[in-house]
Parts: sequence; C-alpha cells; structure tokens
Amino acid sequence: MPETVGFAAADGAVTVEAPADMIASLRRLAPAWPLAAPDAAEIATITARSENGAWRFASSAYAPPPYRFDPGWPAANGLVGTLIGTAVALEPARIALHAASARLGDGLTVLLGDNGAGKSTLGLALAAEGARLWGDDRLIVADQEAPPTGRALGLVAKLRRPLPRSAPAAFRAFAQDHAGPAEGEMQVLELDASRVAGFGATAALRRLLFLDRGAADRPRLEPIGRPDLLAALIGLSFAPHLPVQVRLRRMNGLLDTVPAQRLAYSDSFAAARFLIAEFGR
Repeated sequence: MPETVGFAAADGAVTVEAPADMIASLRRLAPAWPLAAPDAAEIATITARSENGAWRFASSAYAPPPYRFDPGWPAANGLVGTLIGTAVALEPARIALHAASARLGDGLTVLLGDNGAGKSTLGLALAAEGARLWGDDRLIVADQEAPPTGRALGLVAKLRRPLPRSAPAAFRAFAQDHAGPAEGEMQVLELDASRVAGFGATAALRRLLFLDRGAADRPRLEPIGRPDLLAALIGLSFAPHLPVQVRLRRMNGLLDTVPAQRLAYSDSFAAARFLIAEFGR
C-alpha cells in the first residue's frame, strides 16, 4: 500500500507518496532529513511509479531524468536523489554539486568527479583518518554567499562492497566497526556526529578538487585550466530552476571565489593521508 509522508524543505512540505517499505528505506538512508510540521503547506509532491518491475519518480518541482531503479535500496536511493532535486529546485539561491566533501582545516574540501572517479571512497578514507565527512555524493551549495558555503544533508555514508584490494587494515577495521545494514553491493556505515555532519550543518568552501584517479603513483595537486574547470563543474552541478546561461554565470562566480585544482592519484587511502597532511583535519 502507498504511504504518504511530508519532508521539510524551503518553507513548507514536500509530500512523498511511495510504497511503505520504500519510505522506510528512504528514512533509513536519510535519517536526519526532518519531517514537515503537521500544519506545513504542501509546496511540492513526489510520486513513485512501478514500470515493468522497476521504479521511476516524478516531482512537481522539476523534471527528474527518466531513470529506472531496481526494487530495494537502489529505488530508495533514487527516491533520496529526487527529494534532494526537489529541495534544490525550491531554493533559487542554492545549487547542488555531485560531489563528496569533508572538512579539512578551516573549511570544506569538495571532491568532484564523474561516476567512478572515487569520490565516495576518498571521502570515507578521509573520515577514517579523522576528517569530518560532509557528504559522500551530494552537497548543497549557497554559491552567492561570501564565502560560498556547503550544507550537509545528513545522509548515511555508503560503501561499495567488496572493499578495494588497496584498503589498508585500519580502513577495513573502520568499516567493520561502523557497519550498518547492507543490501547487495551497498553497505551503510553508521558514523557518529564526530565523523559526519548533521542535516543543515554549514561550512565555508575552501577548495575544489577535481579527481583524476590513475594519473599518478603518488598523490599530487596540479593546476587545471579554466575552460576544463568550467566544463567539469557545469556537468557536475544541478540547478533545475536556473536557465543554462544563469548556471554558467554562477559557476564562473564560484570558480572566481573558491580555488580549484586537479588531484592526481591512484590510491584513495594514500590520497586521504596526503590531503590531511596538506590541509589539516
């Protein structure tokens, strides 16, 4: 049976209608996302639809990509993504970045890259080394603030199984000590507040790092040209409420404000130690 629940976003409620087990999994993956107050005005709706054994999601706030998700946690993860997209579409002053992020030193280091670039693994490797994780996949950015800030979403950290062969014993112990529920390749890590930022926590963006895994035996930071920077950032940003020209201008503004480099590396765990040595915890 479908279940309906309201989540807080902007100045009202985003109502999600989906099967009860999917809602339960959504709340397992986004445990800190606050529920809307009972009297909150509905400002957007999200609905789940089954198609030939898979799931698709629709939002009244924007048009999600026509992805189809397998049942179980893949569908719940897709629903989390639709909730994030809806929340961003309702906040014109913010954008989302497809990025992992962790607090190093006095602000956020943002790890950018395409799927498979190693963002999540590097973010969790930083957490295992004592950095505070802001997110392993998405970051909400107030790019017009001075300095720009990143807002955490309080999502659970997720690890792909099996662990990379290069994972050191200390990281394997970290993953085992914080292991939560698992399904298929996805392993939830249950991190406490000292390891992961809670929903709504904000910190200044101090650097953008574009990941280039496999490009160097030892981690190193390299300059990256502005055209390449902008093309990559546009591809990794999400702002369905903004025309392309406005998004381009805002990404240019972000690059004017936050230093950006390429991180060339081959091993995520060596890269984590390198970044902490460079920027502190």
